[in-house]
Amino acid sequence: MSASFTSVANWTKEGQDLVGANQIVLAYSERRQSLRQSAVDPLAVGDNAQDTTFWYDMQEWLEDTCTSFVDWTNPIRDDGTWFRYFDIDTWRTKAGLNASGFRRKANMGDAFSYGRIQSGDIRGLWCFEDLQKGFGALRMNAMYPQPGWDRNGETLTRRSTSTLVYTGITWAQEKTNVENYWDGLTGQTVDSSASCWSDGFYRKSGADDEWGGRLSQTCGYPHIIHAAQTIPRTLTIYLKGNMSGFSGDVVYDDNGDGVSETMTLKKTVAEGTGAIDEFGSKVGRTPANGVYPVWCNEPALDAESARGYQSYLGGLAQWNFTNA
Repeated sequence: MSASFTSVANWTKEGQDLVGANQIVLAYSERRQSLRQSAVDPLAVGDNAQDTTFWYDMQEWLEDTCTSFVDWTNPIRDDGTWFRYFDIDTWRTKAGLNASGFRRKANMGDAFSYGRIQSGDIRGLWCFEDLQKGFGALRMNAMYPQPGWDRNGETLTRRSTSTLVYTGITWAQEKTNVENYWDGLTGQTVDSSASCWSDGFYRKSGADDEWGGRLSQTCGYPHIIHAAQTIPRTLTIYLKGNMSGFSGDVVYDDNGDGVSETMTLKKTVAEGTGAIDEFGSKVGRTPANGVYPVWCNEPALDAESARGYQSYLGGLAQWNFTNA
């Protein structure tokens, strides 16, 4: 568990405390590294810590980069569809900063104004307090690389028909034609995502009704890869389903695979610093002859209809930074 920053009020030299200042520098360096950016060297005796540029750079980085981090206390959005990334306002609120930004003063007797430190400003204790708050709120970001799909050594297959178009038939006949085509397929071995859907379209051309239809089904294992780290982290993997890329009458259906339209926790990798190469539980079923995705509704004239789900994975890294 991260240790709290040393309170600036307890710094030994009121703004000249090298150990306290370097806690902030280390917080900056570690959070940069969590985003695969370069590390930052600590201050050494004799360095010009009075240079406002050094502290301005941290303030600038925080305001520009806070949107790459997720609210670690409540990481899933209210609608359940994706991660709750900070914007600058929600980050300031979480950090306990003023809604207008960092505190600053040009003269000791001045009231606070707000913004990034400028040349001629006093480098007061409030500068360090605000930096501690700003870094302390950043503890979680998206895993890199994001989890992907794999067959985990099994012979998993994908079965997907092309858009089969027929004229002068009924929708019931169209479905039968597509299912017959499905049963004649040999599953293709792939490293694929889990999905199960049907779609069709109907349009009238001249005197003939024209129908198109498709079926597709795959299964797979969530695959987590994460390089060794110097900073301990816990990884959490989420799965959600949706129906993107379709228009018209679209109905979500998990086809009995238990895939939710909202982010569902699938796997937690315990805190550590070692390299991770793990698989989650299998999602979906291997497609088979005579077992079809649930059919979509009959498409309206000149319209498309679809039903089912396509799955998406997302992963988060919660970092145990030295100070927070």
